Amino acid sequence: MTTTYKSATLGILLMMVVGTATAGTILQNPLFQACAASPATCTRLDMTRNQLTGVIPSEIAALTSVRYLWFGDNQLTGTIPYELSTLTTLTRMSVYGNRLTSTIPSELAALTRLSTIHFDNNQLTGSIPTEMAVLTAVSHMDYHHNLLTGTIPRELAMLTLLTYLNVHGNRITGTIPSELAALTRLTRHFYVCDNPGLCGDIPAGVTPSSAYSIYCTSSTRGTMLGTECPSFAPSGSPSFSPTTSVPTSFATGSPTAHGSDPTPLKDNWFRKRDVARQRAFPQKYSWFRKQAGKKSGKKN
Repeated sequence: MTTTYKSATLGILLMMVVGTATAGTILQNPLFQACAASPATCTRLDMTRNQLTGVIPSEIAALTSVRYLWFGDNQLTGTIPYELSTLTTLTRMSVYGNRLTSTIPSELAALTRLSTIHFDNNQLTGSIPTEMAVLTAVSHMDYHHNLLTGTIPRELAMLTLLTYLNVHGNRITGTIPSELAALTRLTRHFYVCDNPGLCGDIPAGVTPSSAYSIYCTSSTRGTMLGTECPSFAPSGSPSFSPTTSVPTSFATGSPTAHGSDPTPLKDNWFRKRDVARQRAFPQKYSWFRKQAGKKSGKKN
């Protein structure tokens, strides 16, 4: 029988046994300890509003069967560990409402079963990783109220199941990619307000939303949308086709930010992808390297 560990249920039982199921670090918390003691049967770990402090530990990678992982509304600091990418059974993940200050690890692209991701209300920096576009099962993606920069990746148009995308309250610049018009389910919940560097025309078929709680009273509030972008504003990532997993310019040789030769950009994209996969599945990649070495030896 599958075991479920949740604050509102098992948490009460643990309070009677160890005194409390709240406060302290994740490793000290009885909820995590109970889950770590039976990783093969623990499919759900909800530590929302547990007054947690400290960091998200790399030991979380031991929870090999967990599908639901919630750390929301705590006081966690530090980074989002790339070791989370080993939890390939994850379908829902939430770290909202903490004090996390890292970039978003591109390695999380290995979590191909994810349907819901909450990064909101932290102090995350860097840009939205283009690698997130391989998470084709995602329907809900929330980045709001962070310190994210860069552009909205055109590659997100590959997420055809996306119904909710929230990037409001960041430092995102450039234009809204016209490719997002392909996301026919993203018609009511696409929030972009309060990004002062967001500019240019709203592409036909793309509908930024308003009335998000008390924040987006207007879909363009706190942006430069509807006005011409400054000459120095970035225009976004290279053009691509939502039907492929690699930007079209890589295959066709069309002009890119590197000029007429797309090779450097292509190599960089594949290199990032391979690094993410290698970190997520080190044993698998070790086996492939050994096989490649054997083949090379035979040829010689």
